[in-house]
Amino acid sequence: MSLSFLLLFSTVFASREPQDYRFVHERNAAKSVASIALKGDLDSALIKGEAALRQHPDSALIRYEMGLACNRAERINDAIRFYDEALALDPNMVSALFDRAELHLMNAKAEEAKRDLMQAVSQGANHWGVQLRLAEIAGLENRNDGMSAHLIEAVESGFNLKTLSSLGQPWKDWIVDPVKSRIIRRVVLLYAKGELWDQLQR
Repeated sequence: MSLSFLLLFSTVFASREPQDYRFVHERNAAKSVASIALKGDLDSALIKGEAALRQHPDSALIRYEMGLACNRAERINDAIRFYDEALALDPNMVSALFDRAELHLMNAKAEEAKRDLMQAVSQGANHWGVQLRLAEIAGLENRNDGMSAHLIEAVESGFNLKTLSSLGQPWKDWIVDPVKSRIIRRVVLLYAKGELWDQLQR
């Protein structure tokens, strides 16, 4: 191979934006963490993630994937820690906001969950899952107007009301609750047939 070719080769690659390369490398490292975690090998996924962080110490993406791996393995405290670290680097990472909100709800921390979900909404995340959780939080706080408004937003964003009864608590109790059931029934009748409401109450 001639020296001129080597010089041309090195010049072409030196002229590329190094940040572009680093982003691709960071993204691939995060995908590798996710791939290992999906096989059920959490320890190897975290070892891979720690190694990747030595090369990308400011990566919110890698930390998010490590948090997601811990979440799937039900290591909740570790998952929250990684989500916290990811969001400290990227406060508007919608996936981390939503996942951390879910864990806050599991830990009965409705206020923290609401804060994360509202931050996600402020970034344009209007997925029905976000609105459904906000409806749930409003219901837990007995803000009935808020519960109704967010449930309507969830339906408008694609939520299937037929799945309400499969959501578990607290929705299962709310379907037969004297107050909450009126809110849910109003939304069901607004967007579906009366037969669905009868089915939900069975």
